[in-house]
Amino acid sequence: MRKVLVLALALTMVLGFTLTSDAARPLTLRIGHPMAPGNNVTVGYEKFKQLVEEKSNKQIRIQIFPNCQLGSDRVTTEAAQAGTLDMS
Repeated sequence: MRKVLVLALALTMVLGFTLTSDAARPLTLRIGHPMAPGNNVTVGYEKFKQLVEEKSNKQIRIQIFPNCQLGSDRVTTEAAQAGTLDMS
């Protein structure tokens, strides 16, 4: 019985430390799109990035990958559906 109690306490401590360390790191979201820099879509994404980071006190960060850096529209849409890319 004592071994089970010690094991449960140790597991609780490990999970507690894991959750607090994850909470300290900012969340980073990635956006991929095919438009070139300076395009109205890219400018809109940059404004979105600015507003999200400002409103969340930099707890949410946005990475923008324009100009097909992560692939074409089809590739980025499929990546977003598969969960390997956050937004497309």
